[in-house]
Amino acid sequence: MTLDADIVQYICAGFDPAYASTAVNELAASGISGRLARCVVVGAEGSIDRMRELIETADIDYRDVIIAGEYDGALRRVRDLRVSFLINSPEDFWISEVALTAYKHGYFLVNLETHCISTPPFAGSRSYGTATFTNQCRTITIHNRDGQWRLDGHECNPAKFGLDAPLADENRFRIQLDYLLSRTEAEPIDPPKSPFGREFES
Repeated sequence: MTLDADIVQYICAGFDPAYASTAVNELAASGISGRLARCVVVGAEGSIDRMRELIETADIDYRDVIIAGEYDGALRRVRDLRVSFLINSPEDFWISEVALTAYKHGYFLVNLETHCISTPPFAGSRSYGTATFTNQCRTITIHNRDGQWRLDGHECNPAKFGLDAPLADENRFRIQLDYLLSRTEAEPIDPPKSPFGREFES
C-alpha cells in the first residue's frame, strides 16, 4: 500500500537515517495507512522497534494505536492525525472537521497558523486562524476569525456555492465547501511535499 507523502517524510525526518527506508517499507507492507499510519509513527517516537510493536497492536485493537498517537499520558487528546501531522495541539482543533472535508477531495493541509483568544471571558478556550490546502493544481486558504469562516484562492464563482461571504455556521461552511470541491475536483495527483523534511529517497 502506498503511504501519503507526509507520512514518508515524517519518518525520514524523525527516524535514524539508517532505518528510515526499512521503516517506510515495513509500514507500507503492513497495509496501514492514513490516520492509523500517522499514529504509528508519532507513537513510535523515532524507534523502529516501537513502530513494529504498534503495527502488531493495530491487528489486535487499532484504538490502542490511536491512543498512542493522539493522546497524552492522562488520556487527553492532544493532536488530530486524521489528515495531517500539522493539527498538533488542542488549539489546532478549530480546523479539524474542515480539513477532513478538504482531504476527502484530495486537498492536503500544508500550512496552519493558529491564534488563541487571549481576552476574557474566552481566554485560552477558543482559537482561530488560517489554513492552506493544496492539491498541486489549486491552492485554497480558509480563514476563521471571530467565528466567521471564509474561503480564499479558488478561481470558481464563490456565489454559486454560497461562499461569497463569511459564514458563522461551521457545519454550513463545510457543506458548501464539500459541494464546491466535489464540483471542481482535478484528476487525482500525488500529495504535496510535507513540511517535515526531505522527500524519501529509495
